[in-house]
Amino acid sequence: MENQMKLTFRTVKPFRGRVFVKGMVDKDQCVNSFIGNMELEIQYEIINGQCNMRRSRKYLMIMHVRL
Repeated sequence: MENQMKLTFRTVKPFRGRVFVKGMVDKDQCVNSFIGNMELEIQYEIINGQCNMRRSRKYLMIMHVRL
């Protein structure tokens, strides 16, 4: 899984539409259609290097201040 990214969407109602990388809707390998979908969970996978995507490591630290 290090050479790809997998997105999983869980919805209340079946998602019927398309999922794509911003700016890459004209490339077939960058678009996944769920037009006839009847499931509450969909998955979308993108291989690193495809669709203008590349792997990077970032760390995010969030501080929660007690009120």
